[in-house]
Amino acid sequence: MTDKEHISQLQVQLATQTQQIKLLEEKVLLLLSQIQNQSVKKDSHNSSLPPSSDIVSKPKNLRIASDRKSGGQPGHKGSTLEMSSTPDKIIDLKSAFCSKCGQNLQGTIFTLKATRQVVEIPPIKPIYEEYRQYSCQCPRCQNQQVSDFPSGVNAPIQYGSSVQSLVSYLSIYQYVPFKRLQNIFSQVFSIPLSQGSVGNILERSAQKCESVYQIIKQQIAQSPVVGADETGTKVNGTKWWIWVWQNVLNTARAAPLYRCFRQSWFSNNR
Repeated sequence: MTDKEHISQLQVQLATQTQQIKLLEEKVLLLLSQIQNQSVKKDSHNSSLPPSSDIVSKPKNLRIASDRKSGGQPGHKGSTLEMSSTPDKIIDLKSAFCSKCGQNLQGTIFTLKATRQVVEIPPIKPIYEEYRQYSCQCPRCQNQQVSDFPSGVNAPIQYGSSVQSLVSYLSIYQYVPFKRLQNIFSQVFSIPLSQGSVGNILERSAQKCESVYQIIKQQIAQSPVVGADETGTKVNGTKWWIWVWQNVLNTARAAPLYRCFRQSWFSNNR
């Protein structure tokens, strides 16, 4: 092959490659245009938006498909309302007369035919326990002896441990708001309970749990791997920040007003 023929062959090859490059460039531009025109929905997974801004979508079903029918399977022990063998109240239903001829049935021997039970909640009425403190004078030394009130009975009138425990349970575990707690205790238990009292009860309960909080935070701080997250929320119209730290066994939460993290916060605050 002469030099002239070789140059001619290279020129053809170069023209072909140039054409291919041009076609590829056009395809790239087309794809970029299509991507830009698509509306990409931003959330906490592909942007800096907080998790609270995510639109809740239907979670994917991670269950493996099965050929079984839905519902209880053969041999599965179900759960149902069972009758009590020791009912608290028994109501005997005996006819006073015959529905056919009107005969008086008093003194007739009746035979038990069937039983049915109804589960009821007894009327809820608060119990007011009054502690009366007495004093006397010792006949030997003339000391004025005054009896002591039980531990924890510190005020002329206060809520007992059962009320405080129920307030803590409904608020912390069941997430019932203060206003609804007030309505529940007023309408269901006939106990006047202000929202301020709810806050005071929860604060005292938190103080009793302080030692447990410290243990949880210490265990999380010593974990080699800790999961953490934050999200904003409104408290009386003001934006607060909810922080969460978690390891395999424990979870610690906090709701500070300012979005700033101090190194000493985790060890000094709950």
